[in-house]
Amino acid sequence: RSPAGTISHVPLQADFKALGSLVNLSIDTEVQPQAGTVVGTLSPRGTARAQVTSFEAPYIRELVADLKDIDPSAWVSGAPIARLDLHAELKPVPGPSFVARGPVRARNGSPGTIDSGQLPVRLASATVDASSAALRISSATVELTRGSARGGFELEFARADHWKAQAQFVGIDPSTVHSRLRSAALDGRADVIHSAGDTWVRGQARSMRGPPLAADFALRANPARVKISTAQVRL
Repeated sequence: RSPAGTISHVPLQADFKALGSLVNLSIDTEVQPQAGTVVGTLSPRGTARAQVTSFEAPYIRELVADLKDIDPSAWVSGAPIARLDLHAELKPVPGPSFVARGPVRARNGSPGTIDSGQLPVRLASATVDASSAALRISSATVELTRGSARGGFELEFARADHWKAQAQFVGIDPSTVHSRLRSAALDGRADVIHSAGDTWVRGQARSMRGPPLAADFALRANPARVKISTAQVRL
């Protein structure tokens, strides 16, 4: 079958193929822009495969996806603009409720600062735990526009514009995260909470370029401004 339609204002067309039996069924899906989509409109494309069974839980045994041109802002209100290529391999974890776990890799073709509504990330890989209620990311390795970070991330789908993260970072240039921040090369750690369009960051950092300064800091940022509430600098 080749149904077409619009999901969250994203025009899509999908081709489905089912192979096997009810005991062990493989459902292959090819996703592409819907016919007649305006040229230049970002619409996901790629393949996904689900391995399912009808008689024994968990009914979904494996999910594998290779998708390109995913724009989070088209799916979730308030999410940053990006152009993501995504590869995921998820399998169920034993337990009372369904949770899928596995490695995920993402590449962003259009990184930018958060005040421009973009995502300052080029590459990311992590272990993901996904359920119908939440998304949790651990052992994450992220390459930003300039610098890198390791840490974790948590998002509850009932509060899609509220998430939190923890990270240790190396060589981060703040000006590539938010254009109102000054250029530097920073090592350190941070706890981040994003809610209702605002991002709160609290942590410690050490400058690796210029004077050897260290600082404890707390700030609040949104697309309009950055407000520093705490900054204790040490030589």
